[in-house]
Amino acid sequence: MKGKNFSSILKIAIIIIIFSVCIGYVEMIFLTGQNRHTNTGVDRSVVKASEIKIPVRNLVINSNISKGLLEENLQDVDKIPSSKKTAYLTFDDGPSADTTPQIIGILNKYNVKATFFVIGQSAVIHPEILKLEVNEGFIVANHTYSHNINYLYSDPKNLVEDFKKNEILLKSILPGYNSKLVRFPGGSRQRDKRYITAVKSEGYKIVDWNCLSMDAENTKYTVDDLINNVKNTSRGKNNLIILMHDSSGRQKTIEALPKIIEYLKAEGYAFEI
Repeated sequence: MKGKNFSSILKIAIIIIIFSVCIGYVEMIFLTGQNRHTNTGVDRSVVKASEIKIPVRNLVINSNISKGLLEENLQDVDKIPSSKKTAYLTFDDGPSADTTPQIIGILNKYNVKATFFVIGQSAVIHPEILKLEVNEGFIVANHTYSHNINYLYSDPKNLVEDFKKNEILLKSILPGYNSKLVRFPGGSRQRDKRYITAVKSEGYKIVDWNCLSMDAENTKYTVDDLINNVKNTSRGKNNLIILMHDSSGRQKTIEALPKIIEYLKAEGYAFEI
């Protein structure tokens, strides 16, 4: 009799455990679904690049850009005559699945456009994000295929060929792509003139920057540090080319961007591409 009672109790206990596990699993699914639409206010359901299936519609790539963005005018960019203060947001080293879509979401929220200088090796992995950038009205530009500093700056020929390789890739992903805008990894101003001459001889337009968040300079920088870096490097300038990054793991950049946009708007800057 005692054996039967024990067997019955054991069966009931097993049933209770199975039922509890099922309830917990259902609750976990429900909470996970809710969390996708909370936290920063940016719709995180867009973060998965594999789920972005957007055809390139009416693709128009703007190959013309303000002279304020071009390398040869950068030294005096803040002195360019202008009836208004202008800011150009630029993002390097993307696209990435965890950062770029969130950056796009923030930019759209504030109705601000930007230029994305993309690395070919990342573009191969996330071609749909490039299509998303174009469809949302942003500019896609060339930041080399490899971003391999030692290789690129060992010979001007290597840098040129890497830009060309990336250009071919971008054209294969974005039919109609014709932008000649490029950005040197690390910028062009500290490079030997041979590199600048070689790149220009191929018809490329070099874009540097005169304002930056330093989000790639020091991992110890806080969100407030990034915001203050933009404030400090923008001071006294009428025209800004702002450098930020949308490579993987840039959560601080994501959090700082809204405050940076709000600050610049409050200072009277209009955003252009």
